[in-house]
Parts: sequence; structure tokens; C-alpha cells
Amino acid sequence: MGRSLDASSARSTSSAITIIWALVACAAAGCGSSAPTPGGGMILPGEIETQNKSKAFASEHIRFEEITDFAGIDFVYKNGSEHDYSVILESLGGGVAVFDFDADGNLDLYFAQGGGFSETTSAGVKEIGIHGLPSLMLRGDGAGRFVDVTDLTRTKAGNFYSHGCHVGDYDADGFPDLLVTGYGGLQFFRNQGDGTFQEVTQEVGFTDTSWSTGVAWADFDEDGHLDCFVQHYVNWSFENDPHCGGPQEGLREICPPKLFKGLPDILYMSNGDGTFRDASLYAGLRNNTVDKRNDDGNGLGVIVGDVEMDGDLDIYVANDTTPNFLYVNDGTGAFEEVGRQNGVALDLEGESNGSMGVDIVDFDNDGDFDLWAANYEFESFALYRNQDNGYFRHYSNQAGISRLGDLFVGFGTAFFDADLDGDEDVVVANGHVVKYPTGTPLLQIPLLLENVEVQGQAYFNKVKFPDESYFSQVHMGRGLAIGDLDNDGRQDVIISNSSVDFAENASEERAVILRNTSIDPNHWLQVRLVGTATTRNGIGSILKLTTIRSDGTSREQLRIIKGGGTYLSQNDLRPTFGIPHGDTLQSLQITWPSKSEKTQVVTEFDWDQTLTIVEPREGG
Repeated sequence: MGRSLDASSARSTSSAITIIWALVACAAAGCGSSAPTPGGGMILPGEIETQNKSKAFASEHIRFEEITDFAGIDFVYKNGSEHDYSVILESLGGGVAVFDFDADGNLDLYFAQGGGFSETTSAGVKEIGIHGLPSLMLRGDGAGRFVDVTDLTRTKAGNFYSHGCHVGDYDADGFPDLLVTGYGGLQFFRNQGDGTFQEVTQEVGFTDTSWSTGVAWADFDEDGHLDCFVQHYVNWSFENDPHCGGPQEGLREICPPKLFKGLPDILYMSNGDGTFRDASLYAGLRNNTVDKRNDDGNGLGVIVGDVEMDGDLDIYVANDTTPNFLYVNDGTGAFEEVGRQNGVALDLEGESNGSMGVDIVDFDNDGDFDLWAANYEFESFALYRNQDNGYFRHYSNQAGISRLGDLFVGFGTAFFDADLDGDEDVVVANGHVVKYPTGTPLLQIPLLLENVEVQGQAYFNKVKFPDESYFSQVHMGRGLAIGDLDNDGRQDVIISNSSVDFAENASEERAVILRNTSIDPNHWLQVRLVGTATTRNGIGSILKLTTIRSDGTSREQLRIIKGGGTYLSQNDLRPTFGIPHGDTLQSLQITWPSKSEKTQVVTEFDWDQTLTIVEPREGG
């Protein structure tokens, strides 16, 4: 994530080398004949030059409208930047969770609030304290409007400086529970099913006190109970706070993560009785080896899915300026880290990136899952295409991602079918982390990339929005989540922006709600899974929708109920399929994540609905 100014400047030279190297490699591989090359090649209709010299295209269908005022939301994430300490803690920002906490069929929102600093003097010695601020729970009405129910639900949090909010039904009672991460540990709220929550952090065994960030809930040992993977960032404190100079004497810059040692991640395994144990050593997580040799993870994003398609759940970890991890599961909750050999640890130059947001997706509808990471400036966002059985190829050039340029600092990100045309598009929230960037803007536009077909291959175009659109304005984007807030079948986007308050820059931009108003005659199918033998929300389940085109050929779309994903945030767990006009429904296949790899096929259903599917019991 945050690099020093010198490092940023040095990367600009590296960026030029990257482009030349990528073009040579692409030519050698023959990819120029099948897809446009980055920064050149095929020019498509409607192509427009934008201010950052990447290409944008006016979409015929995709539309978004900001409805924050209509929604009744006035939330601003606080990071303490007004104190001008210029510490790395200020740079991470906060997340947003999208989930139905009261099981009324309407999505609700939770925003992590961050914190601030305070000074005290004792015996002539000044000490700086770090405190948390109350977070925000909002109840949705199903039409896109929300009301503050933080006090009623008892979910203020605020025990520490918070960053992330993550949802998992750990006790399988049908009411999702809430885990808040941040600087100082974890805060866990059990949903009591009556509209209120009870904090049970210590009771369940979440004893972590490190600087926590991303979380992924999933059943890693296939015992039917949710486990919890918790990421950690770096060992910063005010006692370990080096001075990093700004562009002028007397100005202080936020230090990069490479100046700090990474903190070990934790895997909490369920005991099956509502409590958890630290199974990091058994699981084989890096930073948790007995001799502590591996200390190279600065975790910010994590996603869980079956990348090998072998029936168990693997973990992809996005690290900031250090190689990303891919943990492949042996089915018992023990893992082998194979990021380098499987091709998802580094970029095309063999360099580690500043990776933040992550996702798992079958972007090309070829029947297996690919990986995605939003990266730092002067680094291409990384799309890793699954070649076979969990071995990947860096595919950003071939898919048009590299044509975006390298001027973005990407955070929250998610794949979803914005225009319901049968393939998944991607959205990214962007914004810088240092106070005085030299190569790219401090505030940055968000991106919506439309998945199109070019010469028979999946390819991404940056959508051009009207000048007054939120997507055409600059922001300090951080957490991002998607969910259908108004129950119209189109997934909406929620973004939590971070505060800026120093020198000539001051901004306390509130979080925004972007309603999907895309115009298209296509249909949709949203699926809600209810697990019985497996976990309640069916995390890790693979869904395959088969439709028949008008020409008689079949179209298959693959989705997975994701554990983790995006950045410090929680997407709605219900996947949505777009059904293009002219297609007819054939079947929906669900493969539940269990030792038996139970498969269920549904053939009698209609589109434009939320379909609830209950896992069949053994022998049922």
C-alpha cells in the first residue's frame, strides 16, 4: 500500500520497463493475435480519451445513481488525520458490511467507524493515546432507505480503532453475527435473533490483540462449523514510529509498510461448541512456524474459494508490498502455501505488489475460478487466470486491465454482473495513502470495468460516466461492498470513503450509496442457500446456472458463496446471475462444500426472483 515518495518515483521508471517487457512477452506468446495489447492494438467503437490517458467507453446499458440523501445516510469515517501525526494507522480506512441482520428479507448496513488520537502529559512526558469511535448499524426497508439502529442493536463497538466489519453465522441459528477488526484486536457480536446483539469476544475465544484487518469465514476442516481466518498488518506503534520526511522541510509523510515487520495471521478453528481455538500452527500459516523464519506478510485482503476444484476451500491472501499467499487445503484444515509456484504471489516482473482488495471469479465463464487483486500505483491490477487445477497465469494484459494505466491505488473491489448480461463486471474504489503523492493524485476516481467479448475472449473496458456522476469525480475510496438494497435484482454499490485533513487538503467525505439503474431487458436470478449439514449460509458452495441461447447452444455461469473478499468489508452472500434476453432456463446445480461433495440440481424455477434452496439432509 503506502510507499515512500522516493519509492513511488522510482516505480515510474520501473513502470515503463514493465510495459516494454509485457509487450515483448505478449508478442512471444502470440497473445496479440487474439486480444488487444495494452495501450494499443484494436480500437473499439466509442473509445474516449480520459484525463489519466487510459481508455474509457460509453456503455449502452450500465447506469448508477447516487442516492445517499434518499437513503438517509450521513456517515463519515474518522481516521484522526486532523491531528497531523502522519502515521500509517490513518491510511487504511474502514469497511462496510451488507447483510440482513434481522432476517426480514431486506439488506442492512454496518459501517466501521475508525478512531482518533488524544494527548496526555504526565511528569512532563507527553503520551499519545489511540481510541476508537462508535460504529454505525443501519436497518434497511427494502426500498433503499435506512434508519440508524445502532443503539437498539447494541453494536456501537468502539473498544478500539476499527477498520473492518465481517459477517458469519457462527452458531448456525439463521441470524448472522458480526466481527469487527482494527488496531487493538477483535470485537465479536453474537446476533441474538431479536434485533439485538451481545458482545461475546472473550467468551468465544477471540483473544487476538494485534492490528487486525481482513477476515474470511469458512469451514476449512469440513466439520460443518464456521472457522475464521483473521489477517494482520504491521507492527507499527507510536513507540515504533520512524520519521518519514515530506516534500518540504518541516512536513511529515506517512511511512510505507516496508519499514515495519509484518504481523502473523491467525486461523481460529471452531471447537463445535460455539468457541474457537488458535489453529494457526497446525494449519501451517506463514509467520506461525516454530522457528519464525517466515515474517513477510502484511495482510489487507483475503478471499476463500475452491481454486483447485477438489472439494475443499483454499485461501488467497493479499499482502501489502510483500508476496501474496495462496494456501491450498488438504481437506482437514491443514494448508500448504503455494503462491509463488502457482503463479499468484507476484506480478509479471517477478515483483511483489501493494495488494489491498481481492476477489474470486470465473470472469471468462470457462468453469473454474480466477483470482483478482487491486494494487498500488505504478502496478497493474492483477487478474490471475486459472489455467488448470489452481495454477494461474498473470492475465491483466490479455484482458485489457493493463490499459487502465498505473495511476490508481485500489482498495475495495468486487465482481458482479452490473448489466445482467451473463458475465461479471468489476468495480474498484481508489484513493491514495500518502499525504503528498508525486506521481498520482491524492483523490482518485472509482472504476467500473465492463466485461465484454472481443475476438472471442473476455475483455474489460472502463465505463465512461457523465461528468456529474460519482464515478467521474475524485474521492478517497476505501471499503466497498455490493448488494441488492432495493430488491430489484440489480446489485448496488456501497463505498466507505476515508477522511483527509492536512495542509491545503481537507475532506470529510461521507459514505455513498450507488443505486444500480442499468437499462437492459435482461432477467436475473438471486440465490439464497440454507445449509443443514454444511454451514448455514453455504459458504464455499459452488453454483452453476445453465441456460440455453436462442441458437440452441448452452451458456454456463459459475458462482461461489465467498468467504471474505473485497477490502475490510462484507458483500451480500447471495449470488446474482444475469440471464441475457433470449436465453431460457435449464438448470441450477449446487455443489455443497462437504466431504461427500453433495450435488443438488434444481430444474423447476423461474427468473426475476430470489430462490431459496435448502441443502438436502443425508438420506433425505
